[in-house]
Amino acid sequence: MRELGDYISKDMLQAVTYIPLGILMGVIGLAAVQLFSKTGWKWNRTAEPAADRGRKRIWAWFFIIVYVTVLLELAFFSREPGSRIGIDLELFETWGTTMRAHSYFIENIAMFIPFGILFPMGFRILRKGTYCVAAGFAFSTCLELAQLITSRGYCQLDDVLTNTVGAWIGWLIFQTAAERGSSFGR
Repeated sequence: MRELGDYISKDMLQAVTYIPLGILMGVIGLAAVQLFSKTGWKWNRTAEPAADRGRKRIWAWFFIIVYVTVLLELAFFSREPGSRIGIDLELFETWGTTMRAHSYFIENIAMFIPFGILFPMGFRILRKGTYCVAAGFAFSTCLELAQLITSRGYCQLDDVLTNTVGAWIGWLIFQTAAERGSSFGR
């Protein structure tokens, strides 16, 4: 079990190295939103007071941009094109028999938990569980297909399944916070 934890923590540390790039992209993204706001583009239509609504939405979008940047860097851009060739449509194949394989399986779930938390905060329609999980499924499927086309990662059915489970777990966390009245879930 310790070996499993070592693999997961090592891989998490790699993801942490991409956070500064994510923050930079978040700042650039929010600057673009401010530019659109000044031109009259309406991106926030809820019944909350404008100041609170705007502040919450800005933070949600900032963290979505940071998350997506880190995710794409980790699962796509950090890999050389042509470095990983293959497609695997066998269910639970990636669980494997080694602790390393188990860690990849668990990490694929953990990688999409923030999706299920952050995206409902940024997109009202994704506050409904089925829509959020479907969006996680679609995002994961697109990522896997991009990996297949560019050979930057193995296209695996298990990855789509585990990422979708992660999005669902994240949405459950989001929903629990919303039901408890936390501003986190609103």
